[in-house]
Parts: sequence; structure tokens; C-alpha cells
Amino acid sequence: MRWCVLAALLAAAQSVAADRYAEIRQLINSNRHLSAHLTMAIDGRTIAAVRKHVSGKDIPVLVGMLADKDDGVASAASGLLASLGNEARPALEKAAQGRDLAVAGHARDALQLMDACYKEPRTMNPDVCPKDKP
Repeated sequence: MRWCVLAALLAAAQSVAADRYAEIRQLINSNRHLSAHLTMAIDGRTIAAVRKHVSGKDIPVLVGMLADKDDGVASAASGLLASLGNEARPALEKAAQGRDLAVAGHARDALQLMDACYKEPRTMNPDVCPKDKP
């Protein structure tokens, strides 16, 4: 009986995570901007707009999004994780050591962005920098 309850709770948690993934993905896609190359791009405006709707609770979902087949979504997830600051650092460091090269690359990009925001705030777009920077 206990296993049935545990399995039901796990399935419910996975469903919530899948729903949140789809919700954040939709927010990212609806906040893409037309680039100079006439393609729909992810930029600091995208991160700033979506950042209003994510929090530290979304870190596991955003880390999962680093593996999204749409590189724009994965890149936006990387920027969103960087914008969450040191709260996301442990998850990013773990992802950067993972076996999936694309996920590890996006995680390293987020860590580098975060470090650049902390060390050189004048050179970084404030829309993608963490709010907890010194």
C-alpha cells in the first residue's frame, strides 16, 4: 500500500514538473525577438521578461531545459539559471560535470555569465545578471 501511495506522489510530482517545463518553454518562445538576421532570437529582453515568472523552485526544471532540442530554449534556460545567481550555482556545477556535452556546455556558459556579472558588472547586460550580485 505504501508503495502505491509513493508511486502516485512521484507521478504527480513528475506531472507538475512537466507542466512547469511546458509553461516556461512557452514563456521563452513568446518572448523571442526579431534579430538583425530576421530570425526569432533569445536575448537579454527574453531573459528579463521570463525571469519575472521563475524562481529558485524552478531550478530543477531549468536544468532539465538545458537539454531541450531547441537550442534557443536551452540557451534561455542557461541565461535564466545565471540570472538566479548563487542559488543556482550548485545545480549548474553538477550539470557542468555531466555526461551530456550539450547540457554541460550550457551549464558552463551560465556559470561563466554569472561569474562575469559578479566580477565585471559594467560590461554585462543587467537584464541577465543575478539580482544578488554584490
